[in-house]
Amino acid sequence: MGGGAKVSASSIWLAVSWWGIVIEISRITTVYDEVEDRVSLTGQGPEDEIYRGWLTRRLFDILLERLFEILGAADADGYSSVINEFAQNSAEADLKPSPPVTPGAGDQEIGPFLITEIDIADLEGTIRLGFRHNAEEGASLALAHRDLRKWLAIVRNAYTKAGWPMRNWPDWMTDRPSASAERPVLH
Repeated sequence: MGGGAKVSASSIWLAVSWWGIVIEISRITTVYDEVEDRVSLTGQGPEDEIYRGWLTRRLFDILLERLFEILGAADADGYSSVINEFAQNSAEADLKPSPPVTPGAGDQEIGPFLITEIDIADLEGTIRLGFRHNAEEGASLALAHRDLRKWLAIVRNAYTKAGWPMRNWPDWMTDRPSASAERPVLH
């Protein structure tokens, strides 16, 4: 695999938009696919268009490292870990099952594409992720920090299902009570 996969912290593309197609997704389903050995992202746009993309573990690892830095800035006296654990517990307690994003009759389905770049914009209290499958096309997702924490819990479940290593995950994400086998599927 070439060195083309990257995550950037640039938000320039957000200000000027993309020259191509950008789907602003508001709901997303994140599922590990055993056959592909990748994570599938399926997002719903404002006009019921469905964007489907694949994320490799390599690109996800890079993305997660950056997201953990944003959420869990370290402090000198060690309170950051406690604060992040509390915030993560609170967000996960609020995580409710919802129906998966799936194409319906008449929905425009875009993809699936291999996501090769992810742009991250750290805005006040919100993270905007731009999933690109080429330089000019992709999908954009804005998440408040609390919603980002919920999504990270779902991503953690995908990593666990995949058996992917989580050695670079912070303790406040990995030292969690184990989920019950009867817990509903979360998207």
